[in-house]
Amino acid sequence: MTEVPNDDINISYFLEKYRGKKIEEIYPNNKILQNQMGSFLQFRWQKKIDDNLQLKQTRKNLLYKLETISNIGNKTEKSLRNKGINTIKDLKYHLGFQSPANEILNQIENKDFEKLLKHDNIYDLDLLFCFQKKDLLFIDIETLGLYFQPIIMVGIGFFNQSNFDVRVCFAREFEEEISICEYLRSKIFPNFKCLISYNGKSFDIPFIKNRFRYYFDEDPISDYNECSFLANSLLFHHVDLYHNCRRLFKNEINRFSLTNVEQKLLKIYRKGDINGSVIGKYYRKYLENPRNNGGLMKYCIEHNYFDIISMPLILQKMINT
Repeated sequence: MTEVPNDDINISYFLEKYRGKKIEEIYPNNKILQNQMGSFLQFRWQKKIDDNLQLKQTRKNLLYKLETISNIGNKTEKSLRNKGINTIKDLKYHLGFQSPANEILNQIENKDFEKLLKHDNIYDLDLLFCFQKKDLLFIDIETLGLYFQPIIMVGIGFFNQSNFDVRVCFAREFEEEISICEYLRSKIFPNFKCLISYNGKSFDIPFIKNRFRYYFDEDPISDYNECSFLANSLLFHHVDLYHNCRRLFKNEINRFSLTNVEQKLLKIYRKGDINGSVIGKYYRKYLENPRNNGGLMKYCIEHNYFDIISMPLILQKMINT
């Protein structure tokens, strides 16, 4: 991606450089996608990233979490470890903890992530061994504002053989939001089993669900058997990197914005990035004059792109912690 001077208030750089150009001309790696609901513009990148993401490591990590067994607190855990009991497997023959240990071990063997998630001290991150990399969908949305506003951009990322495939779906007009929702509903979500987001449990996924329900009779990601309108239940496993960062790195990081986490954990510093809060304002300006304000949307597209590309790297760091 293009690097520009790190000056958030000087937007004239992109405005002047790309004045008179449509966004399709700025990014030649685009394609107009069409479905029964209309069309939208999609940008696509295939990236080679460090392929050290070992989901099976989460199984090993979970087996060492003795505190997942009921009635094992810090004091009991320390006592057990002093006796050479270090994993849940070691509790298989312990008279006091044999039954709950075997229950969890059976669930681990069967990769029953829904039951495992109901145990204390087992987090969404701990259960990624239940999936393959091809099952993971990284997702990040940009909207016109909070609550009942259109989605204007959706970034998705997934592993495609040896590449990490990044796609940004862009609504050139408000009316194209429904075709993006249809694309997600029919072409994207059915191919994956696990969602990865950054603060998506609080924002992205509830927002997407609301937009699905606005346009369609029901949304394709909710588990209606679990009263999803109350419990926010999904048909997917969902790993929220934001909440895991706050839990795992609370002593190392003081601000948990995605860009700050990138800097602290990955030593990645974005060049010329914008604050996501201005994307709605830039989009409105773009709609006023798409040819003259295409440079503003370049800022926004790059912001969304970097949000997606950093998530598998952060996930890898968490698993290895």
